[in-house]
Amino acid sequence: MFGRPLVEQTEIEGCSVPWVVRAAVEFIETQGLTMEGVYRRSGSTMDIREVQAQVARIGVATNGLFDDKCAVVADPDMDVPSVTSVLKQYFRDLPDPLMTMSTYQMWVDAANISDVSERISVYRTISSTMPLAHAHTLQFMMQHLKRVANNQGENKMTTNNLAVVFAPNILHMSRSNVLQDMANMSEINKTVSFLVQHADSVWTDGVQEMASGVESMSLSQSMPSPTSQFYGFMQHGRDNGKTSFDMSFK
Repeated sequence: MFGRPLVEQTEIEGCSVPWVVRAAVEFIETQGLTMEGVYRRSGSTMDIREVQAQVARIGVATNGLFDDKCAVVADPDMDVPSVTSVLKQYFRDLPDPLMTMSTYQMWVDAANISDVSERISVYRTISSTMPLAHAHTLQFMMQHLKRVANNQGENKMTTNNLAVVFAPNILHMSRSNVLQDMANMSEINKTVSFLVQHADSVWTDGVQEMASGVESMSLSQSMPSPTSQFYGFMQHGRDNGKTSFDMSFK
């Protein structure tokens, strides 16, 4: 599971969001939603390895389908930061990041759109251009992180804090382009912080788990790419001294 492309993993499981992500989020929200620094703290090496071993055992027991409804990512007494560490590692190890290398520059460029409604519309469109597995998992994670941020009075995890911790794991280029990511770090953090804060506006529908054979569009497919439209409208806005366009899908 770790290191396997997200699209491939969801197609094997026959779902829209991988089991390890759903199970980790369920554990975190049940056991540690109000824990101070829940995503900032790191788990112990021993506990992290135990969580990884548990995932591996479930994978073997289910022939890689992860379809055991009673399976849990960790025992209730497991240290919560060990589960958050494994979740971050899962995203960090994806060959193509959650927010995809092909849409990386669009996310970065849209980070400086000042109008909130316009930025929501653009982000919604960029998300829709990604493979469905990436788009649905991104939605699932941003809505989870928003619930974490809603408890910031206790866990001290603001949207900005969550972005600093999470953004480098889900929005980056290949590891050989570290300097490019460093140059864009402000925009990367702004993007993830905004998506967490406005998750319920960017995505107005809940993620529906798709059974194998039910969804007519493959998880590897996406909506037609509006890349040229995106940059055409961006240029139009610059030519007129402002950014003004509607990128939402009807």
